[in-house]
Amino acid sequence: MKNICSFKILVLLILLISLFLCCKKENDTAFPVINVYHPTENEIFAVLDTIVIKAEISHNKKLSNVSIAVVDLNLTPVTGRFNSYPDDYNYTINSNIIIDNIELPSGYYYLHIRASDGSNETNSYTKIYLHEAPYLLEKVFLITKTSLNNLEVSVLNSSLEKTSIYNLNSDFGYTAIDPINKLLYISGKFSSKIYCYDYQNNINKWEAMVQGYVPSPYFDDIKLYNKKIYISIRQKAILAYNSGGTLVYNLPTNTERYPDKIHDHKQYLVSSQYALSNQNSFIELDYLESGGFFQLLQINMNVVKFISKDDNNIYVFANDLNGNAEMRIYDIESNGVWEPYNLVAGKIIDVVEADNNTCFIAYENKILKYTYNPNGATTYISNISPFKLKFDKTEQQLYVLTNDKKILVYNYPNPTLIKQNSVNDSICDLILGYNKP
Repeated sequence: MKNICSFKILVLLILLISLFLCCKKENDTAFPVINVYHPTENEIFAVLDTIVIKAEISHNKKLSNVSIAVVDLNLTPVTGRFNSYPDDYNYTINSNIIIDNIELPSGYYYLHIRASDGSNETNSYTKIYLHEAPYLLEKVFLITKTSLNNLEVSVLNSSLEKTSIYNLNSDFGYTAIDPINKLLYISGKFSSKIYCYDYQNNINKWEAMVQGYVPSPYFDDIKLYNKKIYISIRQKAILAYNSGGTLVYNLPTNTERYPDKIHDHKQYLVSSQYALSNQNSFIELDYLESGGFFQLLQINMNVVKFISKDDNNIYVFANDLNGNAEMRIYDIESNGVWEPYNLVAGKIIDVVEADNNTCFIAYENKILKYTYNPNGATTYISNISPFKLKFDKTEQQLYVLTNDKKILVYNYPNPTLIKQNSVNDSICDLILGYNKP
């Protein structure tokens, strides 16, 4: 009987110890509790809005860290991550977070709150919807040549009257704009420098010189991609500088070819290239980030403009070796071209996209409107001498620069002339400065 009682006591002690250890284990593995009161699930906001955040966090241990951020569906932060260090058992969040990344597309995101005691953490995800920021035309820049090697940059008002903001000593080659960093890039053609102008602070931010072979042109094209300025130079290379002026990309071309027009399409850098010893010309695709070669196609046309049609196809507007207009669609998958439409005779001067179905094509004495569906081209404006076209998608307006120093603005889709102005100096280019790419 005594042995039985001893056994029962032993079993009871084991059960009590096990219960104690289980309770201790539960306490050790307890997690912070997060209650989010605002924003509510699927609440709708817009980019540049301020989100009011209200939440309470409790724990049986002291909280060592609480962090807040808005993340995308891949849980990558799209705002800064804000941290606090409560060192307490309870913590109340009553703060704001601004969605200040103007490049964010419309879609679903999460408000992510993370609470930790140093060992265990809890993650809370509240789904919200963001409307992207609308495109806004902030500034219109005009570049004119005031003398042989002097350029003037002006801002145009709503009446197309100009106010000078910047002058530089150079001939004119090409321009590009970085709307996020508020930078305007201007290159010479025979002059060896590219200039970076900060138009928000009205300063010349940096300039870079490339090496060349006089009297050949230095620059053949420039293009902004992912806040880097890509430069096609006659000296058989494509370079890129970041917004601070550091060279971050150097892609030598084949020693027998030089690059000309460049275009970014998905993960590719597209360039037209020309043989040094004959009239052969090519389209080359390289990888944008790595600079690695992808594929090459001989086309024997002088490319004026590349325009992306869809993921796999690119419009190629060009002139043949006799100076007559040609249009092809370059199929990346097959590495071939085909002709969607036989353009009328004449030389293409410039091309601009109005939408994913429509392009305007400037000839020496007229402007055509081309549509893919229905497939065809018609004369849009006649008896005109254009050399540069720009299309403002926010106001649906076509800007035309003419050889007789005029700036003309037409409504779209009907070509009604709504504004015009003449300037005294030779016009080089007009740049539409939006609030985002």
